[in-house]
Amino acid sequence: MAKKSIHEWRIIVLAISVILATFLYGCVQQKPEKVPVIEVNFSHYVISGQHIVKINSAKRAEVEIEKVRVTNSPPFPGIHVYAIYNKSGRIVITPVAPVSINTVGDNITAYIGMEKKDVPESGTNIVVVVEVWDANSRKLAGDRVGITW
Repeated sequence: MAKKSIHEWRIIVLAISVILATFLYGCVQQKPEKVPVIEVNFSHYVISGQHIVKINSAKRAEVEIEKVRVTNSPPFPGIHVYAIYNKSGRIVITPVAPVSINTVGDNITAYIGMEKKDVPESGTNIVVVVEVWDANSRKLAGDRVGITW
């Protein structure tokens, strides 16, 4: 086996350095992207077969995009959390933040996300809605509250 020249070693070291730098750059965690949402905290119970839902609080917040789960086709049965407001003369109904109908307790949190173009303007009045639906698309319970963005 022939001895490698200094030039060949430099090329090998440079190639390894480039590969290592690329790998490390990809591993460095980027700051998570935060998005504006409506954070809704509510209670849901089933007592003697009757669903009871109550909104404890709703407020503007910013959370990591991974926490936002929304859909335009929510599952039935399920708990559907969404908001309605006026923006530039048109009614906006946000995508639904779905929660399993089997989720019960005093402190359930859902994040209502929205498209960038639909983010409310400061001072906008918003109606936040939590509804419980059965498998036949019948509303079993609901609550709503007004907030200002």
